[in-house]
Amino acid sequence: MYNQTEVILSQYELEIRQVSKGRGFYICDTGQGQLLLSPFKGSGEKGEWIRQYLEDLQRAGYPAEQIFRNKNNAVVTEDEVTGERFWVKTEIRGRELNTGNFEEMTEAAGMLARFHNASAMVQLPETGIGI
Repeated sequence: MYNQTEVILSQYELEIRQVSKGRGFYICDTGQGQLLLSPFKGSGEKGEWIRQYLEDLQRAGYPAEQIFRNKNNAVVTEDEVTGERFWVKTEIRGRELNTGNFEEMTEAAGMLARFHNASAMVQLPETGIGI
């Protein structure tokens, strides 16, 4: 029987302890913490661009998901059987904003301001991939 998740994850340098199904992704308990295996729509170039952007946001002090490279140093891993594309990334946990709570709204506005400040410090790479 073909286990797509196992085949995809075997292409990463990760110690996989357990995998469970989420909504449209897999939750992987690994030696590096909890990671997500998610479908990816787009080219490898787009994946590289997004990875670099998120890495630069993190360096600028804004908490951002980080994307892992596989054993071939690629960001996107293609399933050779189905042609589907996946990537492995960290997860920023949170919950939905309560718009009836003024303090939460103020905190969210502050986070948005910090995101804009961090984004202003990020040098966007040149691309012809339609981002």
